[in-house]
Amino acid sequence: GETGVIDLSGFLQALKTAGYDGPVTPEPFSQKVREMAPADAVTYTGKLLQDVWAQAGL
Repeated sequence: GETGVIDLSGFLQALKTAGYDGPVTPEPFSQKVREMAPADAVTYTGKLLQDVWAQAGL
């Protein structure tokens, strides 16, 4: 993710390898996101999620 605490690309690849076919929900802990207007936070988080899906090759 944005903070690098979790390797989200690797995590998503592991879910695919395990055959997981359910929902994935982002839970941003970033102070930057908490300070944003709700609509901006959704847009920003959505972009980051799209980026990590692409990095994972999914």
